[in-house]
Amino acid sequence: MQFAWLFLTTGLLSGAPAEIAPPDPPVTAPALSSAYRPYQIRLSTLAEPPTGAIGLIIKAKVNNGPALRLLLDSGAEHLVLDRKAARRSGQSSGVSLDLIGAGLVPRHARIATAASLQIGELQFRDAPIVIVEGEIMEGVDGVMPLAMFSGFLVHLNVPAKRLDLEPFPESELPCEPGFVPVKTHHNLLFLRTKLDGRHNGTLLLDTGSFYNVISTTAAKALNRMTQFGGQVSILAGTGDAQGQRISGRVSYKLGDRDMTMEPVVAVNLEQMSQRNRIDVSGVIGFPALTGSVITVDYRQSAIRIVTK
Repeated sequence: MQFAWLFLTTGLLSGAPAEIAPPDPPVTAPALSSAYRPYQIRLSTLAEPPTGAIGLIIKAKVNNGPALRLLLDSGAEHLVLDRKAARRSGQSSGVSLDLIGAGLVPRHARIATAASLQIGELQFRDAPIVIVEGEIMEGVDGVMPLAMFSGFLVHLNVPAKRLDLEPFPESELPCEPGFVPVKTHHNLLFLRTKLDGRHNGTLLLDTGSFYNVISTTAAKALNRMTQFGGQVSILAGTGDAQGQRISGRVSYKLGDRDMTMEPVVAVNLEQMSQRNRIDVSGVIGFPALTGSVITVDYRQSAIRIVTK
């Protein structure tokens, strides 16, 4: 069986091995061209029969070009467009590099700077953009990282299909109740947790992943290797990644609350762990978040997830 897309991470290869990668810089968004005020952005559903909703789409214009359909993805490091969308937006040049994802083969790409990025009334300038060869997936022109909005307190209301952006107060205040700390690395959000009440691990929060994932290492530690429900082939950002469907739910802790994710696929996440210097135990994907309001405070590296 084949699932359409699992965009786990978009790490850029610069020729340097991961073990000597420079320290992770603070999460920063491109400069605003519009006023720093609250914004409300309407989203639409990305659906695939017979699965149903598999993600959220945000519309944006690059360089005052046509409206593009972008997958809103907290598990993406960069704004990514396919080559056709970039050309329609007047963006065709850039510095060559390789893009890595869950697949083993790097994908050729170019990095450039978009003079303008418009999302409704919200406007950025000089936004970094990665242009990839070929189609990303049917019906999608690219990927919008949630970290693009890190200059705001981010409220992602999944069931209402709405993204609310709230300016930070001038003085840094303690986090409100319900927030839990996360590690931000390469613009990604990693949550320290306990799986099935007994295995300490780290999960990536990834609204752009069509499936929840645990690593094969975690599956062995949880004795889930005997509970496989069949092999699956997942189209990842740079090629196919093989996985095994896990029977039943996998639980995890979010602060003092018990959460679950289902369905779950076991995938080898060694490349992701090496890239981020974190032992990644799994991915909280879109299926686990369909009834949730996710608030991300990039400034204080904290998240809150409230399930409707």
